[in-house]
Amino acid sequence: FVPGFYIYIETTSHHANDSARIVSPTVTTQQATCVLFWYHMYGSDVNSLSMYVKTGGNLGTPYWTKSGTKGNSWISAQVETGPLSNAQVMIELTLE
Repeated sequence: FVPGFYIYIETTSHHANDSARIVSPTVTTQQATCVLFWYHMYGSDVNSLSMYVKTGGNLGTPYWTKSGTKGNSWISAQVETGPLSNAQVMIELTLE
């Protein structure tokens, strides 16, 4: 068991493009890295969920992204990033 965190956005009263982010501590590894997480994207206001690897203050393009509602259930995702050097993993949820 690995303790974790979650992000949540209340969708009943939000503004267009509201977002929530969760950012990991800085990580350095010489080996391929697999990020495992669970997500729940349900409702008409869900826009996208993306995972980035942030290095040197730059997000770049997402390593992984999903868009739109995915049903009322939790779904697992595994994203391989390769070796990391002074990087942070960031997961961002945005609403329409």
